[in-house]
This record gives sequence, structure tokens and C-alpha cells, in this order.
Amino acid sequence: MRKTTRTRVRGWQWRPNELRRHSDVLEARIVLLTWALAVAGGVAAGIAGADAMEGVVERQRAQTTPVSALLVREVPASTRNVETGAVYGQVVAEVRWTDQDGAVRTDWTKADPGTKAGAALTVWTDGHGHLGPSPISQAHAAGLLALTGASTAAAGGALVLLGGRAVRRQVEERATECWGTEWGQVGPGWEHKTG
Repeated sequence: MRKTTRTRVRGWQWRPNELRRHSDVLEARIVLLTWALAVAGGVAAGIAGADAMEGVVERQRAQTTPVSALLVREVPASTRNVETGAVYGQVVAEVRWTDQDGAVRTDWTKADPGTKAGAALTVWTDGHGHLGPSPISQAHAAGLLALTGASTAAAGGALVLLGGRAVRRQVEERATECWGTEWGQVGPGWEHKTG
């Protein structure tokens, strides 16, 4: 069986042509509109996603407060896992600090190996006196914003492209049905009778 190849001529839907159907022009306009909306929608989604992530980062920064805490016990200098042999860069240690109300609090945080008891460490509290993670750095926040913006832009654009493809498929199916109906009317006159 011979395989047929299709020749593509770019822009033929826009040029005056006797073989051009209304559905061809409609398909070309759908493609053009879909790409324009995908770019615009992707940019809008990317900006909205980056703004939302920026709000999350700012809320996290606003809710954390740096506090100076003292190490309760000395941290062992050797932080090697006996089973795996892995060396830890930081270990969990107990710290004590005084909160805004003057209450003395203790909790656990990470400290460098070999740190002496009584050493001052900066820890971050959540406003309720509980230790929390340190706020996101500027570089990490910029990376998160860029990643969030790019991924939401790509998702928004892809969603529009999928919608445009679905509309175009409907137009193609309708055009094929119309073509089949027209061929059903014209085709019998073209048949060769053998016999």
C-alpha cells in the first residue's frame, strides 16, 4: 500500500482561492486567536501566580521574628551516623530564650557540631512563642517567584491551546460532515458505470 504525503502550503487559508472553504478561513482564525489568547493568558496567569507566591513569601516573613537564644547543652563534635557513616552538618540541640512577654521558653533547633553550651544562636519564632523555620532568603524567594510564574504561565497557555484545539476539532468535524453531504449529492454523477 502506498503512503500518501501531504504538501503543506503556509498561509493558503488567507489567500483568495477558489478551493478555499468557509471552514478553512474559520479554522485559520481559530488558530490565530488561540495562539494570541494563549500568549496573553499565559502572561496573565504567570503574573497572577507570581503575585500569589509573593504574598505567601511576605506573609511568612511578616510572621517570623528573630530571637537570640542560648544553647542549653554542648553539641557533640562527632556527628557521624553509626549505621551509615554519614556525617551531619548540623544536629538538633536544645535552646532557651525569653519571649516578648518575658517568659523563658525552651525548644529544639539545629546547631553546628561542637558548639559550646551557652553559645548564642539566632532562632525564628512565629509570634506565638514557637520556633519556626527561618524566613526565605531573597535569592530563594526570587527563584520561587520565577518558577511559580513560569509554571503557571505554561499551564495557563496550555489550557487555552487545548481549548482552541477542541474548538478547531469541532469545526473540522462539521466541515467533514458538510463535505460528506455535498459529496453524497454530487458523487453519484461522477461514478463510472462498467458493465
